[in-house]
Amino acid sequence: PLAAGALDSITVFYQGSPTTSGFGSFNQRLRLNTKPEIWTLSEPYGSRDWWPGKSDLIDKIDSIDVIVQCPPQYRVASNGLLIREININDTSKLFHWQHRYPIVNYLVAFAVTDYAQYVDKAKLSRGDSMNILNYVYTEELANSQAGSFKTANAMRLFDSLFVEYPFKKEKYGHAQCGFGGGQEHQTMSFMQNITDAGLVAHELAHQWFGDKITCGSWKDIWLNEGFATYLTGLYFQYVEPAYWINWRTSTRASATNPTSGSVYVDDTTSVNRIFSGSLSYSKGAMVLHNLRFKLGDAAFFRGLNRYLTRHYLGNVETNDLVEDMTDASGINLHPWFDQWIFKPGHPVINWSWKFDAVKREVNILVKQTQDTSDGTPIFDVPTHVGIVTASGLRREAIHLNSKEQTFSFPATGAPDAVLFDPDHEFVREIPAQPWAMGEYSAVFQFAPNPVDRAFALDKLLDGTPLAETLQMIGQELRRDNAPFPGLPDTSKLASLHRKELRTFWRAETTHPNFSRRANASTGLAGVAETSDWGVLHRLMGSEQPYVVVAAALRGIAVADFDSVRGFAEKEARTSPSSEVREAALDVLANAKSGGWIEAILESSSDSNITLIRCPGVEALKRVPRDDARLPGALRSALESSEPPVVSCALRAATALKIKAILGDLERMKARGNSSAELDAAIRACSGN
Repeated sequence: PLAAGALDSITVFYQGSPTTSGFGSFNQRLRLNTKPEIWTLSEPYGSRDWWPGKSDLIDKIDSIDVIVQCPPQYRVASNGLLIREININDTSKLFHWQHRYPIVNYLVAFAVTDYAQYVDKAKLSRGDSMNILNYVYTEELANSQAGSFKTANAMRLFDSLFVEYPFKKEKYGHAQCGFGGGQEHQTMSFMQNITDAGLVAHELAHQWFGDKITCGSWKDIWLNEGFATYLTGLYFQYVEPAYWINWRTSTRASATNPTSGSVYVDDTTSVNRIFSGSLSYSKGAMVLHNLRFKLGDAAFFRGLNRYLTRHYLGNVETNDLVEDMTDASGINLHPWFDQWIFKPGHPVINWSWKFDAVKREVNILVKQTQDTSDGTPIFDVPTHVGIVTASGLRREAIHLNSKEQTFSFPATGAPDAVLFDPDHEFVREIPAQPWAMGEYSAVFQFAPNPVDRAFALDKLLDGTPLAETLQMIGQELRRDNAPFPGLPDTSKLASLHRKELRTFWRAETTHPNFSRRANASTGLAGVAETSDWGVLHRLMGSEQPYVVVAAALRGIAVADFDSVRGFAEKEARTSPSSEVREAALDVLANAKSGGWIEAILESSSDSNITLIRCPGVEALKRVPRDDARLPGALRSALESSEPPVVSCALRAATALKIKAILGDLERMKARGNSSAELDAAIRACSGN
């Protein structure tokens, strides 16, 4: 036996074929059907599938060496620094990666394929710089080099807001892999798309929140994922501000998607519960945003840097964050965290307002109506109301802390509209806004959040809007001219086909946002004059996004099919875009153009990739029911190994009601296939 205090080592030899679990702990595939690829992704419990280690979050490994041998045409990505790259012989090469920082088991990783590599340089806020190493697919090198600068921008931001990058003595980098999201492996994140700003910011953020300091229990996973999600928002706020409001809007909507459930995980045996997008990611992020609003930027960031420093390379639980933020702010935050993190649910708000002409004041009644039987509390929340008059929006502070409260504010006259929480500052749900018809114009013009503006726009377009209403809407939308506007969906406006909007739609055909251009194609086509057709034809150019081309094709075909016949016939058979292929098949079918049935059957065949085959199969419902080729085309699609193709076939079968394929559907049912779409197809084809 070893004497007390003596040092020794243990070698564990292991071999075999790894299993896979979670999000795919050990993955092998042929990329493009010819390029072998391996990558690991072990969170939460998958490291034991491919290497023997202690699966314990609070016992970090002090250092690792990852040594991989592979054919010489491939490269190996892993944690830390590449200290050796040796050609063993003509058929084998060795890569030795070394990492000398504490690391939790699930962050150990490697990936192998025919990588190309290059380096980006990030200039940091303290005047120095560091390299970012990128291992990317050879076929995507040019695209990756053009877009990966976003990581350097995120690195500079996070390095300025927080303590310096934790693993600066080694590296940061990316390795492409087949996983659709990303994984924050320490010093080298794995992901499919290294040019996606939100994704690269999220995984880089984990190097501080998740890797440098790691949750001590999966119950506290929000300390990893909520923080990384919020730092993605910070990236948009400071680096690409056009996305900031949309990020807040979508993240808040996701956070209220479950009616209940706490951020703190109550079932760590469920991978889906641990990584709940609504709770662990979105609600965790919005809780941090609420906290920032409550404390102010100075105390908020001071507290986070205290948290990062105190627990350097260690493990944390929610109470550690509470204590550090309390110390930094001087406010006892235990009750606040208790309601937002440990308790389930969120505020459900019912509110209304009235103007008291005698007292000359606006009275606002606010009720919290959430179900509290499951432990959901009545929330204590500071926020604002917005009072809209001819001079604009005036914000007034309020503090919610009771089930029912009334707030009063002086006013010289009745406001044009009132907004509750106009900036959408906290996680809440409002089942019904109390606005009257007369308020929608003011809400549309002055609400600072696009969710409220979109709601008001929808109401303004109900029925037959007045010409002056359309003029006002057009003026406001012209101001919303960013590449990612607050109001990207103008489809309802386009469907009106109002002549008063012709000039507006012509201007919209050059909008920097492709959704707005697509809607402009539809809107202009419905009211076009002779001089407009050239504009619409230009929207079918190769430089336009597919969705714009498809919309322009549909719009022109309604009034002048002959001018797009050749284009539609070509795109119906050759377009690599599902949107354009679907539009081309539709316009050919609408016009009953020669060869239109053959074009649909060709697109629906199994010689096409799923992306192209699906619109072809969907279009089968346009083929006459007595066409003898139709049952065979449907059978081929029903036998596909691709679920989207089968789903399209079932919908087409339901629409066509062809008894000849009833036996095929019943055999699918007998083999254990079960879905509402299959049941509907069986009922339709059997005549029931």
